Amino acid sequence: MQRSVRFGPLPSQGVLFGLGMSNLVTLAAAALILLASLMRFGFVGAAVSALLWVPLMVVGLLHVHRVPLPVYLMQWGVFMIRHATGGTKYRFRPEAPRAHGALHLPGRRAGLAVWEGPTSGAAVVMDPFERTVSITAEIDVHGFLLLDDDEQAQVVASWSRALASFTQRDGIARVVMQERTAPASLDPAERSYADARRRHPLPEGARIVVTAYDGVLEQLRDQAVAHQNYLTIAISLKARAAELKSLGGGQAAAVAIAELELTAVTDAVEKSGFRVRRWLTPRQWVGLGRVAFDPDYAAEVEQRTGGGAGVDVAAIGPMALEEPVNKPSLVRTDSAVHTTMWIHEWPRTDTAPGFMQPVVFAQRADMAQAVSHIFSLVCEPVKTRAALREIERQKKTWMTNASLRQKRGQQISELDNFEFLAIREREAEVVSGHGEFRFAGYLTVSAADEQALSGAVAGIRNGLAQASLEPQILYFQQAEALMLNALPTGGGLK
Repeated sequence: MQRSVRFGPLPSQGVLFGLGMSNLVTLAAAALILLASLMRFGFVGAAVSALLWVPLMVVGLLHVHRVPLPVYLMQWGVFMIRHATGGTKYRFRPEAPRAHGALHLPGRRAGLAVWEGPTSGAAVVMDPFERTVSITAEIDVHGFLLLDDDEQAQVVASWSRALASFTQRDGIARVVMQERTAPASLDPAERSYADARRRHPLPEGARIVVTAYDGVLEQLRDQAVAHQNYLTIAISLKARAAELKSLGGGQAAAVAIAELELTAVTDAVEKSGFRVRRWLTPRQWVGLGRVAFDPDYAAEVEQRTGGGAGVDVAAIGPMALEEPVNKPSLVRTDSAVHTTMWIHEWPRTDTAPGFMQPVVFAQRADMAQAVSHIFSLVCEPVKTRAALREIERQKKTWMTNASLRQKRGQQISELDNFEFLAIREREAEVVSGHGEFRFAGYLTVSAADEQALSGAVAGIRNGLAQASLEPQILYFQQAEALMLNALPTGGGLK
């Protein structure tokens, strides 16, 4: 039997009448100025001070790109300050002195520390700002999108149980599921093919088969695409403070906690029907970011094998990064231009579990070429009691807004009713034992130049529309958003 999935709408109730806290604070400031002017100078003072309180009132009521205007203006202001102080441009200078242990990354990401687990060899990434350590695995999904509906439903049910287990374990700060699509080299396939021919020579009569296969490889040389899936687990050291102390504290204790979690996560993934292909080593984890910043470097990285696979930690970041002041929707790095979007609306109608297929296999609008992209689903586990408290708060907000609308003679819209129904469904799911997650989706699209990026973004938007997803470009935040997707550390929800 086919299983369907459906998501609730993006909450629009806000704190009051659909207005968020930033809107209300701005309106309160406008009201305070108006009231003070009236009490001190009367109507003349109120008229003169209208130069202040009227713009504030307008700002408090409006939204830009679905973002409250006060928040949008604050982001613009921070961006312009960064531009004025040179913070929107980054150039790596090998000869410049750097603090011991600082990574070659712009901004606060330079404070990340990459350690190697002594037992597993896995990369353990310490984020001192979030106080988390994270581990990343490459996951084999066994061609999930090629399965039929019933098989997909079984896999989804198993994976749902694995995700639910994360909400019951202390210290799991976030779970990040990531899909990466990028042009690939056929070198590994050709090496494997050549090795197989050496070990198993074909009879002379099969020469036509060899010739045909060689022809297929040659035709696909410029069309090869790699689809890779990763799972990142971020562990909160605050929540594990007692365990950290009992292990002696410091780097060794943090790495030990990460390696203990590694075993548990591997078991959960295997039971769900997927397979952990490998836990990324420091060089392999660094390679994810290096290839994202400099796609032209990917072919060279793919050719490295054994202990030399991946990229050295010293070469982790871009040689150059720039956020153009007149184009706040993109960021430039070594050999690519990127745009990152936030998925703010998910399918509201029943849809199949493989609804992301049009996005994964999206092609550019101006040519038959796969869109290079990174899609991250960032999930934050919520304990059952905390989830029920949040649901109760949302119900009270909805009822308060509905009561105020009725007093003003306004009717409750179908959207309002749909939102309340979604809240009730979430409550029923949590009570019945399902895990609760706060989640957000981020999609980075990359291309060689701005013209190619326009075609890639148009193509990915077509795929998003087919999947019933609505994206929003993260204006004035492109550099930070790119870092979030290029180097998975479990960040992304504030």
